[in-house]
Amino acid sequence: MSQTLRFILPVALLWATVGFSENSPAFRGPRGNGNYSSANVPVSWDEKSGENIAWTAALDLSGWASPIVLGDRVIAVGADANLRRIYCFNAATGVSVWSLTVPESPSASNAYKPDSSDRKWDVQLYAAATPATDGNQVYALFSNGQLVAVNLQTGTLSWLKALGSTKGNAFGLTNSLLAYQNSLLVVFQGEERYIARLAAKDGQEIWRTERASDTWAAPSLAPRKDGSTLVVLPAYPAVTAWDVDTGKQAWSRKVFEEEPEWCVGPSAIVLEKSVVVHMQFCGMFALNLEDGSTTWQLLELPDGSDFSDGSSAASDGHTVYHFCDAVLSCIDGQTGKVIAQRETEIYENYASVLLNAGRLYLSCEKGVTLVLDADPAKELSTIGRGVVSRKVECTPAIGYDRLYLRAEKTLYCVGLASPPPTP
Repeated sequence: MSQTLRFILPVALLWATVGFSENSPAFRGPRGNGNYSSANVPVSWDEKSGENIAWTAALDLSGWASPIVLGDRVIAVGADANLRRIYCFNAATGVSVWSLTVPESPSASNAYKPDSSDRKWDVQLYAAATPATDGNQVYALFSNGQLVAVNLQTGTLSWLKALGSTKGNAFGLTNSLLAYQNSLLVVFQGEERYIARLAAKDGQEIWRTERASDTWAAPSLAPRKDGSTLVVLPAYPAVTAWDVDTGKQAWSRKVFEEEPEWCVGPSAIVLEKSVVVHMQFCGMFALNLEDGSTTWQLLELPDGSDFSDGSSAASDGHTVYHFCDAVLSCIDGQTGKVIAQRETEIYENYASVLLNAGRLYLSCEKGVTLVLDADPAKELSTIGRGVVSRKVECTPAIGYDRLYLRAEKTLYCVGLASPPPTP
């Protein structure tokens, strides 16, 4: 089986072992839970000295979207009020393979104006959703409501679609895309609110279901014991699941009692029998995949710290790792019991935590990434530290023993001097 196809298998293989090197075809990796198994990713790097910095590439447009990785390709996106671009680089060398300026659809929304109350955020919100790839095409969503499909190898435009007006959406379309079995799952948050499954070949709707609540989270795929698969989406005040084949609602549960200060941003973590969600001021909840009933709830953390309203947790399928305002919490995914906590020196984290080969990667706005041992029995001890000169607000991605870090308008590749060759 080709390396490309390995990571486009049905979601039933979500928990399968994938070996020491893997792709990152969508937000937060091949499983969507921030869990990787690339054993040779460095635990330390430094831009000033050049330590373990394999290459850097300049991006001329801003964006909050994470990079994605498939084989020998790394994809990033950027945009402003007038332009939208997709960048493709060689994963090993950083050489530009292609770059596409996305044409504006005649029916695209011109009403989008970022208004996060923070100018440093606003400039990044035009390209806030992480793209996705199925190995054939790259799919990218921009905050003016434009969705585009591009040939992965050549960068030629396949199709372009306007999803609707995004007027009134202060934080942009941050709902990252998800490719699934010759289709694309899209969450739209604008004057209309809906979730849809589109055909990969032409963008036509397979199904579309209207939503009532606000969310800026990415959708998650969750297989059930009867062989069906759910699309799970946290929102305020309810978490909702739909059948991926039909778009029909499977269940919806109101779990978030208090409205967050900013937005509902964290994505769900899918475990074997439940899905774990969390939100600022509300707590963390495990919901049964069959009916959405509450398996356990954690309303407060032992040290009094809060849950994040933006960055997502990570999990190996057993332990859930939550990081917010310098505090890392390890939570038993079956019981909700807090196993361990540690306060770090990493503050102002917008990037989601990554779990890779038994190590946790915690990135912060100041350009520092702290690498910890993920074993609570080892007190979550520090084993490394990475530093770049620019702000890191995007979640990193891992592919083939390299870590790809977007910091403002620079894409960094962190890797050992002689990494294993990409396929």
